[in-house]
Amino acid sequence: MHQRIYGAGHPLLADDFLNLASIQNNLGHYAEAEALDRQALDINRSWYGNDHPETGASLNYLGQALVMQGRYDEAGDMLRQSLAIQERVYGPVHQRVAVAVNELGLLALKRGKLDEAEASFRRAVDIDRAVYGNRHQAVALETVNLASVYLQKQQYVRAEKLFREGIACYKLTLPQGHLNIGIAELKLGRTLLREQEYSAAETHM
Repeated sequence: MHQRIYGAGHPLLADDFLNLASIQNNLGHYAEAEALDRQALDINRSWYGNDHPETGASLNYLGQALVMQGRYDEAGDMLRQSLAIQERVYGPVHQRVAVAVNELGLLALKRGKLDEAEASFRRAVDIDRAVYGNRHQAVALETVNLASVYLQKQQYVRAEKLFREGIACYKLTLPQGHLNIGIAELKLGRTLLREQEYSAAETHM
């Protein structure tokens, strides 16, 4: 319908491609998601130019699809471009900047660059706390991501504290039974297991 009404180069069509890419990503069809993300990026670049936040968002989504395929160097390039655009447009403290920083943290975590991941997640948490306050699901997500770094670093006391903070925040901002709560609970259970708190770990796994 959008193609018939507006033609092939309209940003509404880019939004459609991004939504379809998200579905493919959730299904684990990462190459298909990448192809759709690239179509959206081409449209947004043509419509808005290279330094527009919508172009930056498209780069971020494409970077995510590349991360899932293990193409980390390409992904890092896309994600850094996205962050640079959002910082130029919005400055250092904005929700879109936090999103880009968080994605770079996830990439660093996958590559085993734990200090880099820690710095990214700390920055993302600080940004979103400044934007939203302490009770927001974005803050919870980034707190859990930061806790995951400490789990990898075997700093279990720090990891446990942050997992508990993230879960508490999730429970204030997400419906009961949400996937993100379950993932965080499982990670808390793994942390407690490594602390040899076996009975406590069992209640979270």
